[in-house]
Amino acid sequence: MNARRSSVSKNESSSQQLFSRDEISPLLGATINGVWRGAGAVYPVQVPGNPSLRSAWEKVLLPGWSVSWTTLPKHEVLDSHYHPVVSYVAIVKGRAQLIGQQSGFVDAGSVVRIPAWNLHGFKTVAGQDPFWALTWQPLKNSLFTGSEPNVLYPGDEGAPAEPDARIRADIVQARVRPFGDKSLPGSPEFDFFDLSVEKQVQLQVAGRAVMFLVSGSASVETATSVYEMKEGDMLPLVSETVSCRGSEALTALALLRF
Repeated sequence: MNARRSSVSKNESSSQQLFSRDEISPLLGATINGVWRGAGAVYPVQVPGNPSLRSAWEKVLLPGWSVSWTTLPKHEVLDSHYHPVVSYVAIVKGRAQLIGQQSGFVDAGSVVRIPAWNLHGFKTVAGQDPFWALTWQPLKNSLFTGSEPNVLYPGDEGAPAEPDARIRADIVQARVRPFGDKSLPGSPEFDFFDLSVEKQVQLQVAGRAVMFLVSGSASVETATSVYEMKEGDMLPLVSETVSCRGSEALTALALLRF
């Protein structure tokens, strides 16, 4: 993964590094129990291998958490499946249809909390562009981020014989208020900001966070640098005050605080 730095800066020695989603090779699925299972396109956000770039991201992406972009291109379906750990899916652009034990539609700004062993999947909405989502899980390789992902499909060895109706997913509107899982202390908090409405926001990051530009473009200013961010760009933050201004219509950003 190669870093791309804004050409506009206050201080060229700033340790913060801007990355693009397009510079991550997507994972399209995995073979599980001998069967190829498509995953649309998953872009795992990982600490870069380049030693000169590692320090800023190592401070944010500590071992033990999986964070990814994901989408279903060409109106594909992510078949219903199980995770043995809790998982979170934040729809950040477009609209998706939830399938499996529960059905319904989720729009940009919605977070789906998927408890362990909830049967769930997603599909695109007919006549609409593919959606984009951010996902995070409390264990490595919770999705298609390794050679042995923690994913099981109905009928697989180790999967429940049938879904447990008592295990229900929760849908929260992060567009209205920040999302944090109170049942899991220490889990990341998710914020969604529509700059088409607010035009400019100032954020105080007390600890570690990653900012994601999920649509449009924006100018993001920290104490040391100014970054011109476009859709798919990511910025690691540690104890920063950040000012964000949308530079075109339909601009939105997301912040995942650790």
